[in-house]
Amino acid sequence: MKRTLLLLLFLCASFLPGQTLENLLEKKGRSLFGTQKEQLMQLLGMKRLIKDSEDETQLRYSKILGEKLTFGGAEIVEAVFEFDKRHGLYRMSVSIYNRGDCGTWDNKQFNQVLDQQKTAVASLKQASQPQFSSRFLGGEKVSQMLWFFPGYCVALRWSSGEYITLLFTDKQETTAIQSELKTDVQSKDLRKNIRRTVGGDRFISVPMVAQGNKGYCFSASVARLLKYYHSSVDLHIAAQILDSTTEGTSLTSALEGLEKNAQKLKLKVNLVYSDKSVHEIPKFEKFMQDYNRAAKKLKMETLSKEEMRGFSRYPDVAYYISLMNRKLFLEMRADRKPGKTAFLKTVKDEIDAGRPLIWSVVIMEEGKATFHARLINGYNESHQKIFFTDSWGAGFEKEEMDLGEAWASTIELIKARPL
Repeated sequence: MKRTLLLLLFLCASFLPGQTLENLLEKKGRSLFGTQKEQLMQLLGMKRLIKDSEDETQLRYSKILGEKLTFGGAEIVEAVFEFDKRHGLYRMSVSIYNRGDCGTWDNKQFNQVLDQQKTAVASLKQASQPQFSSRFLGGEKVSQMLWFFPGYCVALRWSSGEYITLLFTDKQETTAIQSELKTDVQSKDLRKNIRRTVGGDRFISVPMVAQGNKGYCFSASVARLLKYYHSSVDLHIAAQILDSTTEGTSLTSALEGLEKNAQKLKLKVNLVYSDKSVHEIPKFEKFMQDYNRAAKKLKMETLSKEEMRGFSRYPDVAYYISLMNRKLFLEMRADRKPGKTAFLKTVKDEIDAGRPLIWSVVIMEEGKATFHARLINGYNESHQKIFFTDSWGAGFEKEEMDLGEAWASTIELIKARPL
C-alpha cells in the first residue's frame, strides 16, 4: 500500500541552484561525520527533515520538502542521514536517480548523469583511485566504484535504467559489491536482538527503510530485513531484485528474484503460507458466492448479479473486496486453514529465533481494499497480539493487531533467514 504525504510532480536530476553536498565535503571533510542533527541541518540550510525513526537517529531529505540539495550538478531525489546517538552522523545514503521516483530515463540521459557523478566524487580533495566491482542481481548488472578519503569513503552504485546512488560512510569498511550485498550475521547472535517487556511482549527492532511516495512496500520490507541481517542492499537494489514497479510487486516475481539470488545475498526464503482464495480466480469467485449467502442470512447488502458477472471481465480482486462489508469479510476468512494457532506458532518460532517475517496483508480502510507488505516483528501470546512494522518512517516501528484479525488479514507469510 502507498501512503502519500504530499502529491507533487517533479523532475529528477534537474540542474538547479541550492546547497551542494560536495561543497560541504570539501569544507568539512571527515569532520562532517560526527555532526549532530541540528548542526547538519544548519550546514545543509534545511528547515526540516523527515523523521524515519522516532528517536531521530534516521532522518530523510526529500525533494517534496521544497528544499534543494545537489551533488555533481544533479538535484538529489532523496537522502537518508543516519546518526549514532553519541557520535553523530555516520552514514549518508543519497539517491540521484531511481525509477520509482523519476520514471524511465533513456541511456543517454542516464549515462550523462552517471558520468557527472563519477567526476564529482573523483574531484573531491584527496580522492584515492577508485576500486571497481560488479554483480548480477535480478538479471541486471549492479556496479560500484569505491573511493577512500581521509576518514571516510564514498561508494557510487548504479544499474542501467534503474538507479544511481551514493553511499557516504565515516568508516573505511565498505568493500567490493559482492561482499557488501551479502547478509553477514550469525544465527546464534540474532536472539540477542529480542526485546521483552513485563507484560509479555517479545519483539525485534528492525532498521527503517522508508518507501516514500512509491508503491515499494514489499521492496522496503525486504531491504529492511536485509539491513537487519547486515547487508547493504538498499531500497532500489531490492526493487530491482524483486522486479518491483511503482504500482507494487508481484509475489511470483518477488519469490523468483529472492530464490534466484539466494546465494549472492546469503538469504534463504521460504513461503510458509499463500492464500489461494485471493490468487486463484475460481476460488475467489467461490468466496464471493459464499459471501453473498452469508450476507443474505444477516440481511446485509450482497454483491449484485451485475457485479458478480463483471468479475470475469475485470478480475480485480482488491476492487471486489472493497465492495464487501469489512467485518463480515474478516469473519469469513478467520476460519481458513491452517488457522490462527498455526499462524501464531510460526510467528513465535521465528521471533524467538530473532528473525522477522515478511507479511503480506489485505487492508480495508475507508471503503477501499489494498494489498500491502510489512514485517511481523513480535507477538504477545498471553494477550493474543501480533506486532508489526510498516515502512512509512517514524511512528510505525511497532504497531499491534489482535491475532484473529491478523490471521484473517494474511495473504502471504514468508520466512527469510541468513545463510
